[in-house]
Amino acid sequence: MLGWIAKNTDEITAVISIIGMISLFLILIYKQLRDTRILSRLHVTVTYSLFSLIFAFISLEITGFEFGIQNNVFHIPYVLNLSESHEFLGDAFYSSLKHFTSIIWPILRLVSNESNVQDVFYLANIISRTAMFVGILFLIRTNGLKTIFSIMICMTVIALTPWFQDGSVVGGHEIFLHYFTHTETAWMFVFLSLTLMSLHRLTSAFAMTGIVFSINAFVGIWLLLINLFTLVSSRKLIEKTTILKSAGSFLLFASPVVLWIFVAVDSEESAIPFSFIDYIRLYYPGHFLIETTSWQSLTMLTLVFLIGMLAAQYLLNKSYWISVQLACLFIFLIGIPLPYLLNSRFVFNLHLLRSAGLEQAIAIILATIAGTKLLFNSDISQRQLLGMIVLFSLSALNREILSLIVVILALSAGLASDQAHKNYDQSLSIGMANRFATTLTWLSAVGFAFALAHQIIQLHVGGFQTIRFFTIASAFSFVLYPKLPVSIKYKLLTFVFLIYCTGIVVKQILKRSNYSNHLNTPHSLVTAEESWNGLVNEIRFSDLQGIFLVPIKNETFQLQARRKVWVDKKQGAAVMWSPSFHNLWIQRYQEVSALKNNSDFITYAQNHDIHYIVLESNASVCPIPSKLIKHRAHHILCEI
Repeated sequence: MLGWIAKNTDEITAVISIIGMISLFLILIYKQLRDTRILSRLHVTVTYSLFSLIFAFISLEITGFEFGIQNNVFHIPYVLNLSESHEFLGDAFYSSLKHFTSIIWPILRLVSNESNVQDVFYLANIISRTAMFVGILFLIRTNGLKTIFSIMICMTVIALTPWFQDGSVVGGHEIFLHYFTHTETAWMFVFLSLTLMSLHRLTSAFAMTGIVFSINAFVGIWLLLINLFTLVSSRKLIEKTTILKSAGSFLLFASPVVLWIFVAVDSEESAIPFSFIDYIRLYYPGHFLIETTSWQSLTMLTLVFLIGMLAAQYLLNKSYWISVQLACLFIFLIGIPLPYLLNSRFVFNLHLLRSAGLEQAIAIILATIAGTKLLFNSDISQRQLLGMIVLFSLSALNREILSLIVVILALSAGLASDQAHKNYDQSLSIGMANRFATTLTWLSAVGFAFALAHQIIQLHVGGFQTIRFFTIASAFSFVLYPKLPVSIKYKLLTFVFLIYCTGIVVKQILKRSNYSNHLNTPHSLVTAEESWNGLVNEIRFSDLQGIFLVPIKNETFQLQARRKVWVDKKQGAAVMWSPSFHNLWIQRYQEVSALKNNSDFITYAQNHDIHYIVLESNASVCPIPSKLIKHRAHHILCEI
């Protein structure tokens, strides 16, 4: 049964996503027969559990799920304790993983083995994504979204938004990913902590911060700084007992990883006889150094920050959310010069540049809330139109500068319109504010139309793009039709968003189905990835033993083949938690990176007493003096 689940994860996710969408439609039909407000505790419980699970599956269908890729090369060996297996006894890389600190992996180690590890990671991925939506739902309900329709639209936009898919625009911090990692599990507790702080429930907020620290220490430090900043900026008097309880709750939940880090740092392996910034430049500068960031990415981050500040004006506790984002900005700005001023392992392990991902997540959620409020909390067509522009810009447009500018214009127009409404007794002010709001509304509408048209043309006009266009157009027509009753308008708009969401999910299902059919076609060409996986799997189940030399870019060989690899780039991350690994990795990495052709690989292997070499080659012949052991379409295994 577990094996079948592992082989059919895409199909299972797709089926559950479709069932979830159908369930949402049924809920809407049911709610039309009853009051549209979620009042009872039972309804709240059902909302949190059902909605979070359904939207998690919708999100997972969009991102997909893969096992054994990227940072999983650290996670899987740890949970399977491969450093103690006979294949990897004495392996420096796997031995270093004992210093990889997160409370998630020891927990998964308790239930993982070779036969079920993929199922464990798949289930953990579902749980972490669902938990994230629980935190988001708590945040949006606390900020005034209570009706079933407003919650559905807000959650739909968050599930679809490309700004949550993959890493942040600066720093590459993970939000929604296509594989399981501990960083994603921290998001629920981040949102719970921030929301609890906004409610001034300090003890609970700092407890959540402690949990975040135990999951991901550097995110926990960011969150702790943000919470302290908001406390100081609020200037509220706090009782000593509350301070002690808050500090105690943080330390209680953070203590497992605090002790773990203390032991790791206090060990002999913490000595650093090399330049950390030089190592970072060679390994992964994008996470840490501003020098690798393009001006387009910095521009997008600046616009995201402006969006967050504008969106905060629509929230119930706007001063708090402004303080949160100012704290995020401060952490990010400190992270720009600090690595250059202090060439320190501790500074780099704070990952300050990646804090841009936290601001991106917060700003996009606040903007989605603001857009939903514009749509639902007014009977003025102009404000409803602005809400639609914000929501579709965040969910339907790509991650581009223009889409952010459109959101800024729409949110600014909404604030100007609100200001005109408040100053109705001052004729001069209301006239200027109305003209300003109208101008911004036209600019945002034209900008959205241009961005959508450009995107549809760029992606080639076809069946799905046509349906997509008419779905969005119908939503705007409902808003602009003056005689449509408000209650019916909200229901129709919610249906349109869900239909649009269903279309996206169906498109993903068809895309994966077409890809699968292509792979199963007898006449299809074997890709380099298929060739690589086939050869690696052959090696894994062969009786070949020893160290393998592989192309430097292939980072999953040791995990996939269950054989020691001479060096790969991904292993360089171990220096972050085990600096003593640096000298071994840097020498081998630089040497292998300098190899130009297959003959160079063979010569290098001879000089270092390496018997097995995996090479990229379409020919089934190995360079002299090696001999061919195995071959695939694009790769060969040679032996010296």
